[in-house]
Amino acid sequence: MKYMRFLAIILAILAVLIISMPVSANTTTSNYTVNGVEIFAGIDYHGDNYGATFVAQATGTDNNGILRASINYRGTDPHTPSNDIFGGNWTLTVTKNGKALGTIIGVVNNGGSVSWGNTNTDIGHVQIGLTIIGGTDTFKRIKGYGSFDGYDDHINGPKIGNLTVPIVYSTGPGGSGSGLSLTY
Repeated sequence: MKYMRFLAIILAILAVLIISMPVSANTTTSNYTVNGVEIFAGIDYHGDNYGATFVAQATGTDNNGILRASINYRGTDPHTPSNDIFGGNWTLTVTKNGKALGTIIGVVNNGGSVSWGNTNTDIGHVQIGLTIIGGTDTFKRIKGYGSFDGYDDHINGPKIGNLTVPIVYSTGPGGSGSGLSLTY
């Protein structure tokens, strides 16, 4: 009888230990091809640009979505060798089979850049680090990081009168960037 009681106590302790063990965190990496337009050129303030805003379709292997990014950068136009990025914010509303799964919310890290090259092509190679700070619905309480590697094109966008609307994309006329990648 003492043996059975001892065995029951040991099994109860083991059960409590197993239940209380931390679960190893699984990470998810999602990659998207991005194609969109600039909807707001931003505001020039003392030679820097605040709030250049882009909206783009994001096409992934498992999910799709709509990416919105608002970027701050040094300098005010593509007529420089490069523009240093110093912040901003972004959201990605993720969809699957036409239904919204939720929105991932993040900030743009300092240290990214748009490299226009020495020949002033008006097509800039964009490299941006991203931080995921949260989300809605399926993406509540997530944290993580990501990157965007693509192009800001001021030549090949749609025309409205005499104005060319800048486009943003991960692959195409400007080269072959890796697109949007998020790990959470």
